[in-house]
Amino acid sequence: MISILGKIPIILIIIISVVACNQPYGNYSAQGFIDVNLESQIEDINTFIEENPKDPDGYYIKSKLTYESSKLTESEIAISKALQLDSANTSYRFLFAKILAAQGRHNQAIQEASLVELVDPNQKVILFLLENYSIIGNFDMAAEYGQKANEMGIVTPATMISIAKIILAKGDTLVGLSMLSNVVENTQNQEAQLLMINILISLRNYAQAMLLLNKNLETDPNNLESMKLLGNLYLQQGKADSALLFYKSALRDQSDPELYLNIAEAMLVKQLYDSAIHYSSKFLQTDSTDLQSLWILGKAYDKKYYYSRASFYFQKTYLIDSTFRNVNQEIIDLNRKIAYLRRIREQQADTTNNNN
Repeated sequence: MISILGKIPIILIIIISVVACNQPYGNYSAQGFIDVNLESQIEDINTFIEENPKDPDGYYIKSKLTYESSKLTESEIAISKALQLDSANTSYRFLFAKILAAQGRHNQAIQEASLVELVDPNQKVILFLLENYSIIGNFDMAAEYGQKANEMGIVTPATMISIAKIILAKGDTLVGLSMLSNVVENTQNQEAQLLMINILISLRNYAQAMLLLNKNLETDPNNLESMKLLGNLYLQQGKADSALLFYKSALRDQSDPELYLNIAEAMLVKQLYDSAIHYSSKFLQTDSTDLQSLWILGKAYDKKYYYSRASFYFQKTYLIDSTFRNVNQEIIDLNRKIAYLRRIREQQADTTNNNN
């Protein structure tokens, strides 16, 4: 988390250092640093350093100026000199940590910032450590500093959720889940809750997911996303009746056609094939290439022995994605049924002809 320092803060630092050290700038007054470009400021501070070689603040100011102008090697040399003169100064050390981070030396940056934290665990240091631990993939420590930042009130739920998503994308599910849990406990943030629920579902921790969803509905009885997710959970467990209760409750919001698809799946499980056809056809009106709708239609017509229609929808599914829900096997099985019926009809025709 690299903050670029503006000219006015630098001016204030220079004024403070002059007063504190009680040393004159010679011909270089603090006012002289105003309204001049960065290169001029660097030249002026170099002159100050020549006149005051034992003043660590001069090197510190030079380091900040060169850091701001992306001269990182020069900035590191200057801050190293300041630390040689005053190794206990946390402002110097934190600037050193930021320079290291800007150079991509994040492990060293963390070491330096951790020394600062021991003396002055301020907001900037905590956020810096949080970001750098995230960058190197040490998500246990990132989560720890995320919690510290959250307790200090310096990170919004949105920031914590974003960090959790990064961690989840890296594959550290449990750490991401822990961060989201902290957000939920402290803020009851709906986005964090739903993301956490989806993770629990992916981990097949259905009981915990359902507990959180029911809590959501207690807080917000009209939460459509919670209704849909509860319906999905019940459907995954083969409880189609319970799933339909939540889907139909959520269907009060006509702006979400995906509910038609959810209901069609539940109807298919309940072997209510006409209803499955009805709802999947309604969703297909919004997306004529939706694989799930096409597959449900194929399956429902197959169960109703309408094999030509079933073949049409399965073939269409296959053309879009040949791997979807084992559709290739569905087509093979369907062709066997069609071939069997053809043989039966041929045999019946032969029998009829022979009798005549």
